[in-house]
Amino acid sequence: MPTKAQRANESVAREAKRARRRRIAAAKQSLRELRIELALLNHRIGSKIEIKDIDLNETMVRAIAKQAEAERLRRAKVINAMGEQQAAEKLVEAGKILAQEPQAMQLRYFAALHDIAGERSSTVVFPLPMNLLDHLTGRGGAT
Repeated sequence: MPTKAQRANESVAREAKRARRRRIAAAKQSLRELRIELALLNHRIGSKIEIKDIDLNETMVRAIAKQAEAERLRRAKVINAMGEQQAAEKLVEAGKILAQEPQAMQLRYFAALHDIAGERSSTVVFPLPMNLLDHLTGRGGAT
């Protein structure tokens, strides 16, 4: 079963294919219109004009390449944003699960400290809940 990210990638790929098909269809339509115009012109002047080859100047080639690159970047940003969204959704789910059991949060806390200790870090920040400090100083019941 594909994951959300895989389905999202497939969706972006399908949209890119549709966009390419639309561009090709538009180009074919332009070519048909050009042929009709040439046929009308040929009929009016009584001779035959043909288009053998069309060369694009360098500026046009660069513009087309720039547009294609922009489209690739757009797709990459969409995929990246969908990945970020999925990661955020998973973090929310994890938070809800951890909120149900305080001991689970404590175990997660210890796991994070274990990971930090394994990185050979010279400094470890050890945050303590404020209510724990109240109990240690004897102010647990006083307000």
